[in-house]
Amino acid sequence: MFDWGNWVIQTIIAAFFISGFVVFYNQGLTAATQTHRERWLILVRYDRLIATIFTLAMVAFCQLAQYLNPINESAYTNWALYILFIPLLDQKVRLPEYIARSVIAMAFWAANNNLNSANFYVSVAFLIIILVLIYLYRYVINGNWLLRMELVLWIGLDFWLSQTQLTTLSVTMSIVMFLLMNMFTAFYWSTERVTELEHHRLEQQVNLDTLTQAGSFFCLS
Repeated sequence: MFDWGNWVIQTIIAAFFISGFVVFYNQGLTAATQTHRERWLILVRYDRLIATIFTLAMVAFCQLAQYLNPINESAYTNWALYILFIPLLDQKVRLPEYIARSVIAMAFWAANNNLNSANFYVSVAFLIIILVLIYLYRYVINGNWLLRMELVLWIGLDFWLSQTQLTTLSVTMSIVMFLLMNMFTAFYWSTERVTELEHHRLEQQVNLDTLTQAGSFFCLS
């Protein structure tokens, strides 16, 4: 029998968990590289590598939690899926780092599937297609909420439908949880994008005022 109460609790906890992950991934690393200009010039070369290592560490944590607390295995697996695939949409990631992240994703896929099942190899084929499409079209995907959610649905279906040991209801609710987690992320990144655009507009206005010698609102004389 499906435990609805536990599923609701897991989904709520997941929302808080991904909140911290998203904030650190988007702001923590950026703040660390911009503390001093001189240091930034060096660290900017490695910030995505650091993010990749951080992602690997968080996935390892989810796998450990899954082993120690198998009752909530589906929730921890969804957390790991989220941590693996959402950073792949990072537009600053270079090809070598993207390949490294893709290898991690495929290793996770293999570790959480039955390698003797034909469904596993079908899901891997779709996984490779997904990874290629993300790299080629991530700018387009990031700019379109509907495309982003379609991608998330495809990832969720590809992974969870290969979990033949689970009931149909468990698979369905795991996919729903994954979608809800990503809906939160899409909302957060949309808000961040609006803030970024407003900040850019203000910077342009300040520069324009300086060039026209009109004075800046931020300067007191």
